[in-house]
Amino acid sequence: IEQAKSYWNAEYAKPEMMLFNINGPCANRDPGHLDSPSFRGVRHENAPTWLCSVMGKSGLFTDYLIKMAQVITWFSLDEGSGFTYWPDGPLKPPARVLPPINNRGVVVQNEMMVHRGEANGPLEQQVPRGLAFDTVFTGDPADRDQWLLKNGEDVIARHHTDELRFLVHWSAEVFSDYDELKKNMDGSDDITIERAIGMMVDDLRGKGIKLEVPGEPLHDAAFIAALNAAYDL
Repeated sequence: IEQAKSYWNAEYAKPEMMLFNINGPCANRDPGHLDSPSFRGVRHENAPTWLCSVMGKSGLFTDYLIKMAQVITWFSLDEGSGFTYWPDGPLKPPARVLPPINNRGVVVQNEMMVHRGEANGPLEQQVPRGLAFDTVFTGDPADRDQWLLKNGEDVIARHHTDELRFLVHWSAEVFSDYDELKKNMDGSDDITIERAIGMMVDDLRGKGIKLEVPGEPLHDAAFIAALNAAYDL
C-alpha cells in the first residue's frame, strides 16, 4: 500500500484486486496493450471491458479516472523472457525489464502505459501441437514438479516447474486526499454509461465522424467496432 501511495504521492490507497497467471513455454505476438481503466461510475463491475478501454484511449474522461497503481511480480528462470513497456508513449522507443525476472517486481499504472509480457521458453515449444481453445493446463497428479497441457485425456505437452512463468498482479485504487476518497466512495460525481457514450459520439461528430447511437449500444457490433476504430492508438 505504501508503494501505491508513493507512486502518486497520495494520502490514501485501497486494495482493489489481485490476480495471477501461469504458463509454460508460450509465444507472445502482442504488440503492446493497455489494461482496462476504471472511472467513477463506469468500471469492470458494471461495464464491458471494451467500453472502459475506449474511454481510456479517448482522453475525454480524465476528470473521472480512478487513479490506480499495480505491483507486478514475476517468477521465471527464462534467460530471454522479460517485460517490455513504453514509458514515453507508443510512438517512442520501448524499454525493458531485462531477464531473468525471477522474484522481481515493478510499481506501474498499466491502464496508462502500453506494455506487454514477453514470450518464454524454447521457440519450438511455444505453440504446442494440438493447442486448442479448450486445452487444459493442470498439475501432474503423479509428479508435483510436472505440469500438463491436455485435450481431454490426451497430454499434448509436459513441463517442469522450472520452465514456467508465473506472474502475480496486485492493484490498488489511489486517492490524493480525503475529498477525492469521499467523492469516489459516495458516488456524488459519477459518470453514467449513457453519458460516456454520448460524450464520445459528440467528440467524434466534432471531428467529422458521424455515429448514431443504436438501441443497444453495449451489444451492437458495428457501433463497438466504429468506436474502437475511431480511438485506436
